[in-house]
Amino acid sequence: MLPWGHLAVGYLVFTFFTDVRYQTPQTFGTLVAVAVGTQLPDLIDKPFAWYLHVLPNGRSFSHSIFVSVLLVGLVYVVARRYDRPLVGAAFGCGYLTHLGGDALYPLLRGEWAELVFLLWPAATFPYDDADYTILQMLVDGALTPTGVFEAGLLVLAVAVWVHLEMPGLQPLRARWERLQDA
Repeated sequence: MLPWGHLAVGYLVFTFFTDVRYQTPQTFGTLVAVAVGTQLPDLIDKPFAWYLHVLPNGRSFSHSIFVSVLLVGLVYVVARRYDRPLVGAAFGCGYLTHLGGDALYPLLRGEWAELVFLLWPAATFPYDDADYTILQMLVDGALTPTGVFEAGLLVLAVAVWVHLEMPGLQPLRARWERLQDA
């Protein structure tokens, strides 16, 4: 899945739980947390595999279910300690939807062996994408039907956010109005 697809899916799932299921308002902090969570696995694994060559491929360490459980748990505990449990839950939602998004296409194609990235380091997939670049991934992916579909998901996510009156922007709007009044 491409970055915009991860962001869209993470936001839509998070919105389902906050606005539909629990009627809990989204905040700037929860939106940042879900956005960071949706991107973090790739922001860790891809540079460490593609540029620093210390990971076997772009889906290994931070795409592992073992690492994700520890990291999401740690973030949630810290967020609760600072009385921000929804921020921790938002990060977890983003992070776990990232893993689910990366597992989705292999599942749909019936390529079960590609799912071993979830079990790293207990199991590894024997491919090496070390010569790949982030720019190449984005350009190649954007020009595929999947990339276009994921762009459509992002448009849907933005439309949902706008429909909900752009939650999370209230503090920024208030600051802007105070600056205008000064």
